[in-house]
Amino acid sequence: MTPLKAFKIAVVEALKVDAGVASIVGGKIYDEVPRDHRGEPTDASAPFVYLGPLGWRRLELGCNPGYDVALRLYAVSTKFGREEVWALHEAMRLAFDLKTLTLAGGHLMTPFRTMAGGDVIALPSPKECFLDLRTQLSDATPYP
Repeated sequence: MTPLKAFKIAVVEALKVDAGVASIVGGKIYDEVPRDHRGEPTDASAPFVYLGPLGWRRLELGCNPGYDVALRLYAVSTKFGREEVWALHEAMRLAFDLKTLTLAGGHLMTPFRTMAGGDVIALPSPKECFLDLRTQLSDATPYP
């Protein structure tokens, strides 16, 4: 399993087991925006969290390949006002800031840094917030 795949799986699992996040969304954590039976985006299951863009840049770490990784998470709510979506944003921030995850395959990571967050304004869509995370990954397999 690649470090990025292990990372993505670990992020989803961490969100599902975090008490603060789970108290708002239950287990509604998605790898992409939920879709209805027609394949169109839907907010029917709000509140929920979904993974946005995941990007990486090569990072030289000596004997093993490394990656400087950026991930954007989105929180979605259809409740009136912004209280719920911002409570979810804060729960996600607390779940990750300065924490590390155990990655499958023996891959390693540095502690997360929460880098930015804010509103997503896209009328008439439901209320959304984003949270940008950064970390560095080290591949368990050394260079050949």
